[in-house]
Amino acid sequence: MGEGGAATLGIGALLKSAGLAASSGEGNRLIDGGGVRIDSNVVSDKGLKLGAGTYVLQVGKRKFARVTLAAECFSATISTSAWHLVAARSPAAQA
Repeated sequence: MGEGGAATLGIGALLKSAGLAASSGEGNRLIDGGGVRIDSNVVSDKGLKLGAGTYVLQVGKRKFARVTLAAECFSATISTSAWHLVAARSPAAQA
């Protein structure tokens, strides 16, 4: 996932920038607890650096963000589209 030598962004800062964690410290605690995934792979390394590309971040069961890191504007802009999954229940189950 990470690339050496090229422009990279740390996972804690990325979680904060995407709005999935209030701070990079909170992001690191979520990683310690096994609650962070990138493209369906559990993140266990708090020092993980991601290079340019598009990733799907997941925090917990219901918080997701698709993040695109562009090499040419790497430090300036992170393009994200975040969404939260809501458990769907049938009308019969609500009664």
